[in-house]
Amino acid sequence: MERILTILSFYKSLFIWSFLVNIIFTIINAPIISALIVKLFLVILVRYFFIESKPMELLFYKSFRFNSFKLTSIIFIIDSIITVIFLTLMKEFI
Repeated sequence: MERILTILSFYKSLFIWSFLVNIIFTIINAPIISALIVKLFLVILVRYFFIESKPMELLFYKSFRFNSFKLTSIIFIIDSIITVIFLTLMKEFI
C-alpha cells in the first residue's frame, strides 16, 4: 500500500500538466493514439528532468525499490488510463 501511495504522490505533481494536455487534445479533437504518443514523450521528458535536476528526490523513490524506469513506466500507465477514459468520455458527450 505504501508503494501505491508513493507512486500517486509522485503523479500528483504531474496531474495538472497532464490534465491541461488532455483538455488541449479534447479541444483539437485529436485521436487517442496521438494523445498517448505525446504523453509518452512528456513522461520521458519528466524522467530526464528528475534524473538531471533532482537526484535526491529520486533517492526517496529508490528507497521503495523503484528505479527511474519502473517509476516512469508506472506513471505512464496511470496517465494513459486516465487519458483514455477522459478522452473517451469527452468524445461521447461533446
